[in-house]
Amino acid sequence: MSNCADKTFRSPQSSLEHANFLSNSKISSLFNSLNAAKICALCLVAAGFFCIANAQTVYSALSIDSTQSIGSAQSTTSTESSDSCDLANYPDIIDSVAQEHSDLSDKFDSLPLSHFPPRSDSGDSNMSLPQENQSDLDHDGDVDLIDLSIFSSRWLELDYSLVDWCEWLKSDCKKQKHRQELLDFICYYFQCEPPPPPPVNPFLIVNKNRFPVRCAAGPNDRLYVTDAKAGSVFLYDTSLKVIGELKGFNSPLGVAVDPRGNIYVGNGGNHAVEVYNAAGYRIRTIGEGLINMPNDLALDRNGNLYVVDSRNDKVWVFDSSGTEKGSIGRTGNFIGELIFPVAAEVVYRYDVSRGTEVGELYIADQGHSLIQVYDLQGNYLRSFGGKPIQGRMGMGWIWYGRFVKLQSMSFDAYGRLHAVDSYANRVQILDPVKGTYISSYGSTGSGAGKFLLPLDIIISVPWGIVVSDYLNNRLERLPSP
Repeated sequence: MSNCADKTFRSPQSSLEHANFLSNSKISSLFNSLNAAKICALCLVAAGFFCIANAQTVYSALSIDSTQSIGSAQSTTSTESSDSCDLANYPDIIDSVAQEHSDLSDKFDSLPLSHFPPRSDSGDSNMSLPQENQSDLDHDGDVDLIDLSIFSSRWLELDYSLVDWCEWLKSDCKKQKHRQELLDFICYYFQCEPPPPPPVNPFLIVNKNRFPVRCAAGPNDRLYVTDAKAGSVFLYDTSLKVIGELKGFNSPLGVAVDPRGNIYVGNGGNHAVEVYNAAGYRIRTIGEGLINMPNDLALDRNGNLYVVDSRNDKVWVFDSSGTEKGSIGRTGNFIGELIFPVAAEVVYRYDVSRGTEVGELYIADQGHSLIQVYDLQGNYLRSFGGKPIQGRMGMGWIWYGRFVKLQSMSFDAYGRLHAVDSYANRVQILDPVKGTYISSYGSTGSGAGKFLLPLDIIISVPWGIVVSDYLNNRLERLPSP
């Protein structure tokens, strides 16, 4: 019996059965778990089969040799059975059987796991596992190298040692998201860098634009509107439906968009202008250490950026690379001086006296209730407006062409200037050269065509006139004049 316990004995199986047996179990634990008692029991079973085989052989011989006597046959059978079934007489036979099947098992041990067919209780090698077992393929409660071997053999049809698993994580692992535990094991075991997270859409909509501040038209018929409270820039389509939100600003104010779709945002809390590409990723910051309150932004045809700095009472000028070129205006109450400028517009018009087109910068000077005009080199040209005055003989206040709280400006297709008075809740249409009053629209209220603290206006195809109506929490759309 000591010989049975000392030998490594494997259950005799066909090649296919043995392969399936190995593929469904952890090989190392399988053979180590066979204790001496089980081995001896298998030896006894093998010996018993040998006894029965010998008895059947003798019985067959008796049936064929009919001339032999019954007594003689019984004697022969009794003698041979006694000799064959005595385990003490057959140690060499048992050793031979054990060695034969041990050799067979060693041959299968030398095969790579990719030679083993996939396990399937139903016979279908492509049978999917329950969701909870998609990583623990041998169902032992752990995700380890054996599970990886099974996965590699079954789905990649390769021995796991032949796979560059770190490269595989970078390319093919997206198809195996339901095996996250196995992916984590690969990353840990082979010390791979984790795959980068999927890109986040910078324009994913999270908030509502409840407090619109500044507006800008961009290419592809997109309208960009800042919301200082939400800390976002919202994108609208031609029907004024929100289609995107650029988030993460600290009190965004002015906004402008160049022909390439780059978005310039006056980040009031950061005291600078941040520039984002059309895909929504920040590419640079402009004016750090210079700008205090970037209330409004404007671009000229050469890509120069004009930043209205309300608290510094000037307009900063930067070239297309973000380099400072200088500033326009200074603090004061004389001609060409500003007090809390709030908006700027660059306009090109044909100058008859010069016989050429010239660019001009219009600045809404809220402190003086004036619209001041400069050339693009910063030279003062003219101004118009002023505060309302008391009329004579009980005529009330004269406000035509004058402003209580000048807030923003825009130009229509006819070159006329539309100026917003946020206190009076109306928009005046003026001649852009002389400042002569033409007409007005809007009044105080919440109905159609009425405003409660309008902060900006934009006139552009295909929207017509759009006013950011701050306290009505909306964009008010009006037909073109």
